[in-house]
Amino acid sequence: MNTQNYSNSLVAAIKLAKALAHQDKHLSFGVAHLVIAMLTEQTGLREILNSMQKEVAYISDWFETYREMYVGVEHDSGEIIPDHEVETVLDEAERSKIKLGTDSVDALCVFAAIIRDGVVYSHQQIESIGVTEDEIMEYFDASTSLCPLWQRWIWAVPSSMYLISAGLNSWKKGSQSSVAARKSV
Repeated sequence: MNTQNYSNSLVAAIKLAKALAHQDKHLSFGVAHLVIAMLTEQTGLREILNSMQKEVAYISDWFETYREMYVGVEHDSGEIIPDHEVETVLDEAERSKIKLGTDSVDALCVFAAIIRDGVVYSHQQIESIGVTEDEIMEYFDASTSLCPLWQRWIWAVPSSMYLISAGLNSWKKGSQSSVAARKSV
């Protein structure tokens, strides 16, 4: 697993996920281990979900239930490795990074990939978690149709250009402050 494009806090969460799997006597770690680690470590994910008024305790319990049911992957390497679902999620997190316009893959990118319909969980399972990828993207005013550099240009244009760019990006009042807050997380 190549972690050079990951935030320091995500790398710390991955280490904690491995430790949780070791504690559970698993040879691999799964998505549930990773989410619990991201909510435990100082990744900013817990604070973001709280600011979105999501029930973080419930989300944590939901993934803890899946952690208890987890069956690890058998292998001979002697180290704790990510399972196939985690590898898929980390690949999908690259898409979230682009959508959110971040410089590195962070816990929010990974969480958005986890709750993306069909990546790991079904639509019904995601509904039961209580937060969707669309809600996260809307909260951060992320666009799937425009690249991050184009979005930054639109945010930087004078207010007289706002009307022209409004059709290109669903601009909301205060989006500059939410984007600035997101970039500081």
